[in-house]
Amino acid sequence: MLQLERRPRWHPCRSAITRLEQCLGLADSLIPERTLAPETLAAAARHQHSVYDMMYAVLARRSAATVITADRTFALRLRDMEIETYCPLLVDLSTVHNPEEKRRTRR
Repeated sequence: MLQLERRPRWHPCRSAITRLEQCLGLADSLIPERTLAPETLAAAARHQHSVYDMMYAVLARRSAATVITADRTFALRLRDMEIETYCPLLVDLSTVHNPEEKRRTRR
């Protein structure tokens, strides 16, 4: 007679909860969006930009953080708001190494 080994069945919900707990452990702190909502709505109206993006802008301003984005429009808006921003699409070409300029200065 064969005896079956009883193993706990894999359950997707349990796996999702485990992953969520791991992700929550990565954050320094969690800020409820309702505490950001009034300032976010005002910023979205003032700068005519999405509430979703402005939530990040307000959070960055409050925590003195740099926003890294590939969204050129959002990056320009953040600069207008004087929020430190890094966007690879907005590289200041005057700071990029220019071999022609180097040759001219050697002569």
